[in-house]
Amino acid sequence: MRYLEAYDLISTALMSNNLPFPTTEPLIAQFFDDHVVNVSLRCSQKINSEALAVSGTNIAFTNPDIQSNKFTSQVFKVERVDDNGDRAAIPFVPESSVLTGTDDNTPQIGYYLKTDISRGDMADSSVFGSASGSNNTLTVTSTAHGLDVGDYVILSEILAAGSGSVPANQNYYDEFVNQKRFKVLTTADANTFTVTVTSDATAAAAFASDTISGKWLEDTRKIYFNKPTTETITVYYYALPEHKSSNKTKIDLPDQLITAAMHYTFADIYFLTSKLDLGGPHRNLANSIEEEFMKINRSKEAMQDILPAPLQDFI
Repeated sequence: MRYLEAYDLISTALMSNNLPFPTTEPLIAQFFDDHVVNVSLRCSQKINSEALAVSGTNIAFTNPDIQSNKFTSQVFKVERVDDNGDRAAIPFVPESSVLTGTDDNTPQIGYYLKTDISRGDMADSSVFGSASGSNNTLTVTSTAHGLDVGDYVILSEILAAGSGSVPANQNYYDEFVNQKRFKVLTTADANTFTVTVTSDATAAAAFASDTISGKWLEDTRKIYFNKPTTETITVYYYALPEHKSSNKTKIDLPDQLITAAMHYTFADIYFLTSKLDLGGPHRNLANSIEEEFMKINRSKEAMQDILPAPLQDFI
């Protein structure tokens, strides 16, 4: 199922309940997309890893399926290669226990996770380049932005430059630009940076040469260390579902779990209107679907601490 079909099913089901506000697609997407991620992390738990060449006390993650607002609960193991060539775990340390500055005498290396945050304005001279397939390069003008290549920014409050009004093709901006997260590709100088906006061929053609203004918020997820180090580490984490590039993207969940995400969405929207009698059953049903999914999948796994795998087939 694609996101588009899920939104339509949810919207149609909600129409019969006389809600006091319109259930627009952006509202539904806000809840449903978040539940897709949460359900995936709880139930699917696809494992991925990333090798990072560290030189100093921090480095940004580059894999898109860990550069998300769930990343602190995704990471479950960090490894390094010790002086003997053996792999060794790097323990987690709370940031509050790390001394300010650098201390080469710290006996044991440890890691913690942190999001770098800064913000700024997009000047009226921020401009889209010509379309290249479904991509456009957006050059953002922002005085003393302080960003580096590889940082991530969220763009918002996009307006047509000079007029202060919403841009033409506002629907494309809402789908592909507003409140979306982008990787900084270049920083030509202290006042400009570029990102690539990926949409579809129609939207890309509409964006070409548009001049806009707006806001940006840095949102770069990094792994920090309590002492400087120069080595390659490997971070193991639970991967996010495949990124939704548009509403036509296929939902990266088993069908059973898509249904759970839909019922969580029903519950959230009903709770907004204080219709607890309607929201509660949906929340309970979603929980039951998750439990059933986990029970079925766990029953297919070998439990080495109970019986050898071959013997389990006879029980």
